[in-house]
Amino acid sequence: MIAAELTTKYCPKCGTDLSVDEFSKDQSTGDGLQAQCKRCRIQYRKEYHANNQDKIRQQTKEYYRANREKLSQRVKEYRGTVKGRETHRRAMKKYQATDRGREVRRQYMKEYVATLKGCLGEMFNNMKRRCDDPGHRSYKYYSGRGIRVKFESVDEFGNHVIDDLGITSMEQIKGLQIHRKDNDG
Repeated sequence: MIAAELTTKYCPKCGTDLSVDEFSKDQSTGDGLQAQCKRCRIQYRKEYHANNQDKIRQQTKEYYRANREKLSQRVKEYRGTVKGRETHRRAMKKYQATDRGREVRRQYMKEYVATLKGCLGEMFNNMKRRCDDPGHRSYKYYSGRGIRVKFESVDEFGNHVIDDLGITSMEQIKGLQIHRKDNDG
């Protein structure tokens, strides 16, 4: 008998006759439906996961170790898509809204800004905000007077500071100032 001809089916787990819509598809069975209803399968999975957490965790770790390259490549490809980037952005936003996420981010930024690259990145972003954001308190002193940031990216700015100006340590950055040849643009 095929599922299209059935209207109801008996679930042996809960012992009730249910509509065929209450059963998931399974092409390996004669009627094309799983033996247990969706609610019973969900209940079984919850119980199984609750009773076998250590076993599942161990299997997951072993699978990850055995297939690390393949999995990381798959994630990289997925994040390269629009849907993947959006999903990752939403997940990070949700994580960073938690107390743990905020604390991890705060600690990371504290350590990152203490590095040469991080400090230069912070300087570049501050310059961009002063020159590009009309809501910034110093906007009127910079972009309001015609002053613009000439660097296209943080990497270009970092290369200029390190290669052209010869700054290689955090001590040298402490006194670094942005000077303008013409204060009014």
